[in-house]
Amino acid sequence: MRPSSPSITGCKSGVCFLSQCEPYHVGRTVIMGDAAHAMVPFHGQGMNAGFEDCLIFDRILDVTGNDFVKALPEFTKTRNADAKAICDLSMRNYIEVRYYKQ
Repeated sequence: MRPSSPSITGCKSGVCFLSQCEPYHVGRTVIMGDAAHAMVPFHGQGMNAGFEDCLIFDRILDVTGNDFVKALPEFTKTRNADAKAICDLSMRNYIEVRYYKQ
């Protein structure tokens, strides 16, 4: 059973996990994609979410004039809720598929 607010959750197979980080940056270092919000692969959105991270971060850099001090917190603020949502949807899909396999 998955805890209600996990930081890392393992699946029975030992190769699946869910991670949801916040913030996505420390200093001038940022994490994106699976490093920030790894999800179980049963909803097919992991790579799409990583690509979307890059697109959104690029847009934020444009708006902030490439100012990382402003862009990094804005990226976390902008991206975190959507990333958590797709991670949760992916996990719910996994649970549903697992239920029907039994």
